[in-house]
Amino acid sequence: MAHPSPVRRRRQNPPMPPQPAADRASVHPEISSGNHQSEKWPRFEVCIDGRCPIEDTLNVIAGRWKILILWWLQDDKMRFSELRRHIPTITQKMLTQQLRQMEEEGLVHRQVFAQVPPKVIYTLTERGQRLRPVLRSLYEWSRDHPRQA
Repeated sequence: MAHPSPVRRRRQNPPMPPQPAADRASVHPEISSGNHQSEKWPRFEVCIDGRCPIEDTLNVIAGRWKILILWWLQDDKMRFSELRRHIPTITQKMLTQQLRQMEEEGLVHRQVFAQVPPKVIYTLTERGQRLRPVLRSLYEWSRDHPRQA
């Protein structure tokens, strides 16, 4: 008799204890960007009151397919079949699942036209469009750092 597969749940980090504001405010490590200007980033402020913005972002865009879907939708609206053609290794079931999750997260808008056959158009919402610089950075990083054998 086969056992049902376990339900996968998102991992939740335990709540972090609040840190005194003085500990957080004074610590800002500097990093150098490609143009050699120093930028400050809140390295030690990322997890406050149990919330971690980086982890929150990864929970929204994580997965093998979401970044690719965002990439193809960033400049134009597309039908489901067009997305399938651009990402040929994704199954119909997985694309449907990913698009639904992205719609729930407010990244993708699904517009249904009442016609026969039904027509459905996917576009990025304003929230999804705000990920364009992130997608561009990922693209540039990949171009500048090819996969090592």
